[in-house]
Amino acid sequence: MKPFTPQLVYIEQREIEYPLGREMKKKFEDIEVVIKENTAHIQI
Repeated sequence: MKPFTPQLVYIEQREIEYPLGREMKKKFEDIEVVIKENTAHIQI
């Protein structure tokens, strides 16, 4: 079975202040997933 790969990922601006957030953002950029930045998860 093929692993799940999202087509779109929302990240909060403050997420990239943390090592895990930066790692996740880079991972999604590397596999060319669309990333949309948001100011807060409440706005989605």
